[in-house]
Amino acid sequence: MTIMLIAALVIIAAWAATRSLPAGFDGHKPLPYLIALIRWLWVPALLIAVVSGVSGHWPLTFLALALAADLGYLASPTYRNRQEHGSTNPGATYAARLKMASDGRKASTTLQKSPKAPTTFQKSTPTENPADTEMTFKETEPSHEGLNVMTLNCKYGHADAVAIVRAVAEQNIDILALQEMSITLSHRLEQAGLADHLPYRQLGEAKESDNGGFNGLYSRIEPIRQKASAVDLPAADVPSLTVNAKDGGTITLHSAHPKSPMRGCRQWSQGILALRALVNRQENSGTVETVESAGDPAMQPDVTTDPAEALVNQPSNAAPNDNNTSRPMTGIHGKDCTNRNDAMRIAAGETVIMGDFNSNVDHPSFRALLASGLTDTGLASPHRKVASFCTWLKWPRMELDHILTTSGLEAYDVHAISVPGTDHLGLTGRLTTNASARSR
Repeated sequence: MTIMLIAALVIIAAWAATRSLPAGFDGHKPLPYLIALIRWLWVPALLIAVVSGVSGHWPLTFLALALAADLGYLASPTYRNRQEHGSTNPGATYAARLKMASDGRKASTTLQKSPKAPTTFQKSTPTENPADTEMTFKETEPSHEGLNVMTLNCKYGHADAVAIVRAVAEQNIDILALQEMSITLSHRLEQAGLADHLPYRQLGEAKESDNGGFNGLYSRIEPIRQKASAVDLPAADVPSLTVNAKDGGTITLHSAHPKSPMRGCRQWSQGILALRALVNRQENSGTVETVESAGDPAMQPDVTTDPAEALVNQPSNAAPNDNNTSRPMTGIHGKDCTNRNDAMRIAAGETVIMGDFNSNVDHPSFRALLASGLTDTGLASPHRKVASFCTWLKWPRMELDHILTTSGLEAYDVHAISVPGTDHLGLTGRLTTNASARSR
């Protein structure tokens, strides 16, 4: 019995040590799966301590208790706070972060409203020439404080579209990041009225190499830049949108979904590490990215070379095109192009990466991603509030979905929400710039 208990304790200790492997080395089967379960190894360690104590093996009992305590620390708020930035970099204490979250409603607004920029586009009179279409504009700039974001893995496009739109409305979401989308889901979202809340979108291109579907972003705010794929990785495209921040900079948001280990452990690690390229990336000088709305490309006129001469001619309630990508609208801010220079500005700005990363802070590859300059906003909240997979288990449940931000942003009220039809919980939170937070 003693030999068996010692052997079990050695196995648990060796298992826990795998989290200290170099980044990238965890891309070997079965390490991604083993590392994902490390946070619960305190349970068998504690069981060994109990059995050893009952058997009178006191040295082994104390050793097992010490290991259980060490493993329990990996699930503690103190550890989570220290890993928030991918290192032991000192930051706000856990208690302070919780207080900041409770004070989130007092945060100053993050977004800068574009002067006279139309945001929801509604076709008022039918016409054969889209360029002559009359448009009415409904204001959709956030009336609340901060930038409310949400991410959700849609499980092969099976997520309930009506529930997604309801969550967007109830949570006052400004930016929605979806993973594992399908053309059918995209149509259902339009039919459910998503464009009434989030009229702008950028979808990744559907490819055979996609892991469960393509990714997408929907926005309440008119972007100044956007891309179908912001980084090359062995998985679905990573679409991006850039919006103005209150302090004069920009915030670029991405929807990401690295491959799961069961689709290839090496590609899983490579995909996570490839996302580091999104941090502090400089935009090309003089390049104007066109704005895309959640409508039908058939309603869009040809792109003009000068945004100042372009008009906005797209309804918000049309169906998406078949290849899952939004086509460019003409113009940067419709008829009013006073912010044209914003689209041409050379500035890295702040970065937000949302999505299903198929990893947590115990994985070396994920910690290497955080160490590139990102903060995992969910680590400031208790595990139970942000654990997102899988929906049919309340315990143990893993943190696979994340909202990552660069250091110029603060996050508040990060928590998981339920959406029928998918095996992941959605994750929402409110973001503000640090300058706004300090002005409170």
